[in-house]
Amino acid sequence: MKDQWSHDDKRKVQYNLKAKNIITSALGINEYFRISNCTSAKEMWDTLKVTHEGTNDVKRSRRNTLTHEYELFRMNQNESIQDMQKRFTHIINHLASLGKVFPNEDFINKVLRCLSREWQPKVTAIAESKDLSTMSLAPLFGKLQEHEMELMRLSQYEDRNRRKFNFNIKKKGEESSSTPRCYECNQPGHLKLECQIYKKKMEKSNKKNFNDKKSKKVYITWEENDMDSTSDSYNKVVNLGLMTKDHKSEEQLTSSKNDILISFDELQDAFNDVHKESFKLAKLVSSYKKTISNLENEILKLNNELDNLKPEIKIINSKNENQEIKNNNLRNTLAYFTSGRNNLNIILGKQRCVFDKAGLGLHE
Repeated sequence: MKDQWSHDDKRKVQYNLKAKNIITSALGINEYFRISNCTSAKEMWDTLKVTHEGTNDVKRSRRNTLTHEYELFRMNQNESIQDMQKRFTHIINHLASLGKVFPNEDFINKVLRCLSREWQPKVTAIAESKDLSTMSLAPLFGKLQEHEMELMRLSQYEDRNRRKFNFNIKKKGEESSSTPRCYECNQPGHLKLECQIYKKKMEKSNKKNFNDKKSKKVYITWEENDMDSTSDSYNKVVNLGLMTKDHKSEEQLTSSKNDILISFDELQDAFNDVHKESFKLAKLVSSYKKTISNLENEILKLNNELDNLKPEIKIINSKNENQEIKNNNLRNTLAYFTSGRNNLNIILGKQRCVFDKAGLGLHE
């Protein structure tokens, strides 16, 4: 038994107890329940190893799965270099923990092969300028992230220029459609009634008509006929003006259509931007609706609580009124007793004066 242990046995037992204490101190409550029945540190370690790493069959299956995932590893669409680095590092770290180790050159070649088509110029530049056998993963991902930032900057610049170009086209179209044009002199900026040339022509025609009327003696019937004829001529002028207006508006539409040329890709990009903005706004609207509904529910709760408190408030007010009446009664009673005390003090003062005079031999 313990009395028969040698010095080495005692030392081994102490080491075992220290190892058990270290393992139990490093574990959480759930992990501790798994090894609470173990009697030695070796048994505790083996239990934890099998629990987390699995048996040999489980390790083999996980290693095959991760190897297949490593072989089919590709960069996803619209994925950043940082996210791709996280996925790739996760796979190779798990493979290394399961005993599957690849040389560093294979990692470099795998990363360069898994990139999309837009990265091919950068891949060619890295392959020609660097020795891939001596290169590590960290500098490679650093160069790829640098190139990604440059691509993002160029794309933002192109989008800004494209939007500016579309805005200028739209503004030009609006100006061409909104600017008034005279149908007399065909100049923009004023209407036909404001045109100086048209005003001069009208003044000349009015003077001519006035001189003709002054030189001739006409009867009322002829004047009525003249009025009818002038109204017909005015209607003809108006009709002609409308015809020219319609003709020139068609010419402006055709010219504006010929001036504005937008490609399908630009329209598709604009539609995608508008769709994204509408999707974001729809999310905001839904969140605001939820907030509004929550606030309305809180208002209803507060109104119900207020309705429930109104009877209590009435009771408290009635109690306060009764208490005020009692206080007034007490004040009146106290005033009555105070006046009685004052009268009593006056009477007692007069009696003392009489007694004092009597003691001195003075009588009233």
